[in-house]
Amino acid sequence: MEVNIPDRAWEDVGPTEGSRLLAMIYINGCPMHVEAVRVRNGKPREVRLGVPTQEFVDAPGWVMNAIDASGEGAPMRTVKINEHDYVLIATPYQG
Repeated sequence: MEVNIPDRAWEDVGPTEGSRLLAMIYINGCPMHVEAVRVRNGKPREVRLGVPTQEFVDAPGWVMNAIDASGEGAPMRTVKINEHDYVLIATPYQG
């Protein structure tokens, strides 16, 4: 199953324009925040423990922890939103 979020559905929530975007989706009735964190140039920047890492724009600590935990330092797959590359993180929303 594929979920497509249109570019117009993203809300800019970052400290720098376009650095972080937020969209709300529902999965089986559960509200989810989908956070998009912008990646500079969309390319790995350095090598850590033999694995390339990505450079993120204005990512808060909890986002970096989620990224590190999910990929063990490996570059995560990115998506294009408004012509920029982003990594997506989905978390349940308690609103």
